[in-house]
Amino acid sequence: MPSNAVALPPLPRRRLRPTRLGIGVVVAIVVALWFVLAFARTMTQLNDATARTAAVRADNAALTQRLAAAQAEADLLQSDAYLRFAARSFGMGGPGERAFGLAPGAPPPASIVPLGAAPTANVAASPLDTWLSLLFGE
Repeated sequence: MPSNAVALPPLPRRRLRPTRLGIGVVVAIVVALWFVLAFARTMTQLNDATARTAAVRADNAALTQRLAAAQAEADLLQSDAYLRFAARSFGMGGPGERAFGLAPGAPPPASIVPLGAAPTANVAASPLDTWLSLLFGE
């Protein structure tokens, strides 16, 4: 040690003893943390329930739309106009009507020329040529 340094007496050692105030503060901190965690868990469950409720409402709206569409289709299928139309497909038309249908394997009918247009000559084209002209033009 240097000669001009003053020697300090050693500090007395204090043992850390829990006091009532210290124990109360620790208990208060633990209870506060428990409340915060319980509140956070409750808020998480509330958010999950809200999300499930929104999903159920969306599903309910979609099912309601499907039900309305099915009811409209059922009403159409039970209408007299549709029943007459369906009966004609089985050859049950009105008096004097003849059933019409194409024979299996029949060629497609000729294209109809619009009024005022010059008639074109029908040239048989292969399906590949038809697709190429459709995709890339003439």
